Amino acid sequence: MNDSNAMALGGRLPILGVTEMNAEQRKLADKIVERRGPHGDEAGYRTTTDDGALIGPFNAFLRAPEVGDAYLAWTQAVAASSLSRQLTEACILGVTARWQASYVRYAHTRAARQAGISDDHIDSILRGNVPASASPDVAAALQLVTALLDQHVVPDDVYDAVRAQFTESQTVALVCLIGQYMTTSAILACFTVPAPA
Repeated sequence: MNDSNAMALGGRLPILGVTEMNAEQRKLADKIVERRGPHGDEAGYRTTTDDGALIGPFNAFLRAPEVGDAYLAWTQAVAASSLSRQLTEACILGVTARWQASYVRYAHTRAARQAGISDDHIDSILRGNVPASASPDVAAALQLVTALLDQHVVPDDVYDAVRAQFTESQTVALVCLIGQYMTTSAILACFTVPAPA
């Protein structure tokens, strides 16, 4: 990746190189690389440039390390919940369908495939739909995404479907997952952060 391509990956925020970071930024960058990098590598998406600078939402979080650190802790807590990887990726794609954040679409389309979601289901979810053959838990979770992001209320029938599939703890984790990717998508939209070519 040449320097001009790497710089463009920051959108409105120049990519913060490793040598340009202060001590707090460097500490956060190391945590992000340690905790998020392996997930990206496994799923086949990039979290850094060739020279190790963070891209996607991570570059933005370096501008406010205390916020970025708390956000990373939040994501780790939700990731440690008992929500399945397939369900998690389906929900992230459901949020992405509403926000059209290109980096999240790039990263989590790959992660969804790696988690075993078919291309047909990925395409359906990215169009804002619940795939007809979705499992009951994925269908309920995607209905919750629709209710929260499109209607901003959760009707009783949607809540009942969610509660039939998930424990109270899982439901809280699910709502937090949706909120996390709304936040991530808002960061990417504000700073016009693109996906790698």
